[in-house]
Amino acid sequence: MRRIQLDGKKIKKLRDSRDRAATQIDFAHEIRISERKLRAIENKDAPVTPDVAERIARALGIQLQLLTRDCNNGSTRPVAAAVATAVSTTPEKAARKRVVPRFDEDSAYAISDEAFLFEKTRPCRNLVSHIFLSLTAETSGYVEELLSILRSLTWEARGRLTRIDGLEELAIRRRMRELLVLLKGNDVWLYFYDNFRTLPESFEVPTESTRCDYEFQAVVAFGPPGEYGEITIKVPIDRGQPWVFAD
Repeated sequence: MRRIQLDGKKIKKLRDSRDRAATQIDFAHEIRISERKLRAIENKDAPVTPDVAERIARALGIQLQLLTRDCNNGSTRPVAAAVATAVSTTPEKAARKRVVPRFDEDSAYAISDEAFLFEKTRPCRNLVSHIFLSLTAETSGYVEELLSILRSLTWEARGRLTRIDGLEELAIRRRMRELLVLLKGNDVWLYFYDNFRTLPESFEVPTESTRCDYEFQAVVAFGPPGEYGEITIKVPIDRGQPWVFAD
């Protein structure tokens, strides 16, 4: 499996600056790796799988390309710069550049905690949903209501600067919790993935001069219960643009 080398010092600096889950043990739990593995990443630039690298970037709110370490000289560079230099590198070096397509799929994780779902959805610009099982009239009503609540939390519906007061948050979270329980009782699980998108949308790898904007997108999927302890489901994602990282 391909591995990505990240800038451990930058990860540690960004983690320390967070308002929550700033300790190694809390951050490791959030990105679903061991504390020992996180120490190796931060202190020794230990390589990680693409899936772990994307979880780290999403948790820190930064584009993955900006955390990627250039294995040839130990520096970190945006992907656009890597693409620009790839043209002039030797075939051996160019072969280590891998294009990550705009349209892809990744693992969404089963969610049963309404507080986690609430906090993860609020920073997102919009919501994308998928339904991977047959629904009854009862469960389709629960799904419709939960999707309506989640969309109401996004920036697209509420605005970036609009705050949610305590009483409203309690009411929203209470109903979310009830709906999650009702769905799970009917063998409908909710899976969540926060997708980091690059704008403007394009099918071309951006050049060094391309001006890009970025947004988080909440992706939810309703699917069957996981078998044999599995808590993930594959969901389609749109990264907005393709990008490149060095193997």
